[in-house]
Amino acid sequence: MTNERKRSRWPVAVLVMTMLAMVYALSYAPALKWYDESDPLYAPFDASLLLYQPVEWLIDDTPLRKPLLLWADLWNVRPQTEHASTLRLHPELIIPQPGEIPAL
Repeated sequence: MTNERKRSRWPVAVLVMTMLAMVYALSYAPALKWYDESDPLYAPFDASLLLYQPVEWLIDDTPLRKPLLLWADLWNVRPQTEHASTLRLHPELIIPQPGEIPAL
């Protein structure tokens, strides 16, 4: 295989990886919507959503917060997304449920 053919694959690989990262980040709101239908208040804390911790970091600590919240708005999960973000940023606000042992 020539060097020219090898080099021509790099732009395609970068494009594919960028697209996959975008699809992953944009799938957070639909996933939250799907989980939200079963338990609206605690859906953001479902263990299944641990897969989305990097997206939650993007929401909490980067300039991508506003566009991701607008995307959540389109899926009608912005209040849940903001609520979960607030609790991640301020864990002292979490009120233990009856029978739950409070975190120290």
